[in-house]
Amino acid sequence: MEIKQHLENKDPLAYPLLKWVIESVTIPIVKLPINQKLGFMRTRNQFLFLTALSERDAEFCSARRMYGSAFAFHGSKVWNWHSIIHQGLLNFSCTNREVFDGARYRKGIRTSPHYNIACEYSVPKISEFVIGT
Repeated sequence: MEIKQHLENKDPLAYPLLKWVIESVTIPIVKLPINQKLGFMRTRNQFLFLTALSERDAEFCSARRMYGSAFAFHGSKVWNWHSIIHQGLLNFSCTNREVFDGARYRKGIRTSPHYNIACEYSVPKISEFVIGT
């Protein structure tokens, strides 16, 4: 099933919202080649944001060499996606901009190595949009 039809079946405003979010992004987004896709996500619709801020990228590469790296998933409500895409994940714990779940488990940004756990923090759940597409 095409993603447009799938989203329209969920809510008539879902596809226009997704289209607006994608079209308003100023950083390149590319569809992952089949050999780089995460099979456990059970969707062919997987994308990569091509961001490489030189100072942050150098810091990340240095830390990755020292500590290694791993996939981590962050579940967020749909109304946060646009901000996350444009600004990245920002820590608002213990500030006046704290989100509903922000300090429930202490300061920080929550991630999980398990996709299904991250989905539990999304409303509607991310899995409703990607599974079976």
